[in-house]
This record gives sequence, C-alpha cells and structure tokens, in this order.
Amino acid sequence: MNDGAPSRRLAVGAWLTIDATLDNEVSNLVRSGADLDAPEVARARGLRERGWAVNREHPERGLGPVGWPPSEAQFDITLSKDDIGYIVDLLTHHLEATSTNPAAGDAPSVRLLQEESNALTREALDALDALR
Repeated sequence: MNDGAPSRRLAVGAWLTIDATLDNEVSNLVRSGADLDAPEVARARGLRERGWAVNREHPERGLGPVGWPPSEAQFDITLSKDDIGYIVDLLTHHLEATSTNPAAGDAPSVRLLQEESNALTREALDALDALR
C-alpha cells in the first residue's frame, strides 16, 4: 500500500536482508495455515513485489548478487511509516528469535552463518532507523 508514501533510499544490501525476512514471513504464515490472500501475507508479498519492481528498473541491475544491483548501490523504494514499522518489527522479531535461541549445538559453520545473518539484520535495522 503506497498511500502517497515518500520514496526512501536504502542500500541494496539492506533491502536484500529485508526481502529475505519478508520471504521468511510469508513462508511462516503459509505454514501456519494462512491463505495466500490473507492480509498479512498480502502485505509481505506486496512489499517484496515493490522491491522487485524497483530492481527491474535499476541501472545496475545484474551487477550484484542474484540479479540485483551491487549491495552498496542505492535503492529508492516507496515506503510509508507504517511499512517501515512493519519491517522493523519483523527484523526485530527475527533478531530476537535467533539471539535467544542460538544454534549452540550446531557446527561452527552454522553458528558463523547465524552471526552473519544477525549482523546483516542489525545493518538493515540501522538503515531503517535512519529513515524514521
């Protein structure tokens, strides 16, 4: 939902973390029995689709990870304050869940990947905090 929201500038790397978190949210909701047309699923999917649309028009598309611009490239996307709050809540929940339930019994490589994921989540939260 745009509702006249302003265009916000984020690094592509921050958006990719956000996109992955939104993807996880959709998967979790559907696994929990939500229909693909449920409002909470539609919201997360809509935000992802908004990012994909911006990616399709980005002049550096394909020069970064998995068809996106480079992670440090700037990415202008329309986000309302409600969108930002929703995304912050999702990222915060992800960070809290992975921080309070560390993969202590897992292999060091799994723990390292989790630490890297948490660092990326914190970077995305910082980027969003700067937009508030």
